[in-house]
Amino acid sequence: MLEQFSISGTGHAVGSRIVSNTGLAVSMGLSTDWFTKRTGIDERRVCGEGEDVLTLAVSAVESALQSSGLKPDMLGPETVLLHVQNGLTAFTPPSGVILANALGLKGLRVLSVDGVCAEPVAMFEMAALMLSSNRCSRAVISSSVDFLPIISSEDRGTVGLFGAGAGAVVVERHTTSQGMSAKVMSIQWLTHADHAALGSIPVLGYNAGPEGVSVQAGFYDMDGSGLVRTGVRVIPPLVSRVLEEAGWCHDDVHLVISHQPNVRMLHVLIEALGFRPEIFPMPASRLGNMGPASLLVNLSLARDEGLLRPGQRLLLLAFGLGFSCGAAAIELLPGEAGCND
Repeated sequence: MLEQFSISGTGHAVGSRIVSNTGLAVSMGLSTDWFTKRTGIDERRVCGEGEDVLTLAVSAVESALQSSGLKPDMLGPETVLLHVQNGLTAFTPPSGVILANALGLKGLRVLSVDGVCAEPVAMFEMAALMLSSNRCSRAVISSSVDFLPIISSEDRGTVGLFGAGAGAVVVERHTTSQGMSAKVMSIQWLTHADHAALGSIPVLGYNAGPEGVSVQAGFYDMDGSGLVRTGVRVIPPLVSRVLEEAGWCHDDVHLVISHQPNVRMLHVLIEALGFRPEIFPMPASRLGNMGPASLLVNLSLARDEGLLRPGQRLLLLAFGLGFSCGAAAIELLPGEAGCND
């Protein structure tokens, strides 16, 4: 589909504070395994002292640049930063601009994407298309999330799910010594706006006062069962189209790096997709649902753990509120450095 490019670096950061779902269950007067049985999530990483959605994003991008052999002052308009964030730093300027400024990135182009869990796939397609048409030489794709402040401590359906984290990947038009040569065989993503009510954080009102504007928002409200039913219905046909365009069958896929809302939902989806469970890494069991950061964090973890190898056929999969979903078939080309040996 697209010309060869290089995945030259990955990076991630997660909250430093560990929250046990066993301890959470006990504090709510539930059986010790109440959350684990329903979600498959044993513990989550949330923001510790001095951490927030911006500091995590800075750390993830810095790590990705370092693994690419790049420094912030080396980047100019040939580089595009694509950033999606869940967690408020300011109403304006956009979150990507705030991130670039915090990193000391002065010359590169920045685009902030409004989205949730599936949007990193759309950003990957944008990066791949810009690279293949010589509209940029390099793209830094990043995402960060901190859901905890907008979760009701009394909502059993959400309180045991979410963690805080950030992920980043650097892709370049030309192969680098640090990079892993790859080719995008297919990317597709869809939005089913008729399912928008499956999850939301409503704005209830705002008032202007002498010291600023006070905004009142509701807690995150999610129809978990509805999300599962919708995902099982709309994601398998999307993945089948991606595999067909790539010229692959299910057995050709070596590794699936997926957004992970929770472990139990992912197992339901794996069965519906017809893949072998062992090709899905499951970091959500110890990290929790990290929203749009999930896909990039999991990609970075897979590279750190040596799971990405030359010659592999890799499927990226993301889905979430919207209802949006996307998948990318990527072939990691042989004969190039690919994992941290």
